[in-house]
Amino acid sequence: MRSWVRSTGSRRSWSARTASSCCWPGTRRRRPRGGGSYIVGSIVKDGNDEVWYCTLGGSPGLWRKLTGPSTAGALHLVSTPKRVYDSRPGQPPAAVGPKTPLQAGQKRTVDLKADGSGVPAGATAALVSLVATGTTTGVGGFLSVFRNDIAWPGTSNLNWTAAGQTVAVTTVTALDAEARCGLWAGSVTDVVVDVLGYYR
Repeated sequence: MRSWVRSTGSRRSWSARTASSCCWPGTRRRRPRGGGSYIVGSIVKDGNDEVWYCTLGGSPGLWRKLTGPSTAGALHLVSTPKRVYDSRPGQPPAAVGPKTPLQAGQKRTVDLKADGSGVPAGATAALVSLVATGTTTGVGGFLSVFRNDIAWPGTSNLNWTAAGQTVAVTTVTALDAEARCGLWAGSVTDVVVDVLGYYR
């Protein structure tokens, strides 16, 4: 047996065959076999382990998919952007190191949960602002961010063209199971990472 939960918190049984007979949400409305009237706020888990929310009460009502095995996570914006890493000595967060420039061709792990950022373990991706500052080569370089548990994938998120530049970009990166990303630079630079939000 499956169950559906009304917004009042009460539970009623809902047979597994109901799920296969429904034409859920969005473009169509069709009452599940067995009838019943639904109120706004009702939440239903169907036979495919997909969760639906009733946006318009009635019989059958109108439904919107919330989540399921094939559904991407939603973006959660943190209440205030949070600096989780700065490679420059003396710059906050002071307790998060190493406080040395990122060397060319060397991976550096950054924990996006650092300094009370609000990003939880289990977050699958994050919206971040990356800054490369104090670039050191006249021929330019690049900075890449990626999931921490893989090798540098050969990509670039940020590029510079001269020494002494400060450049920034906002991007999305995948995270490992502990909400960490990896950084990789094509030439020596200091790096700043701010968290704006996360996916889960």
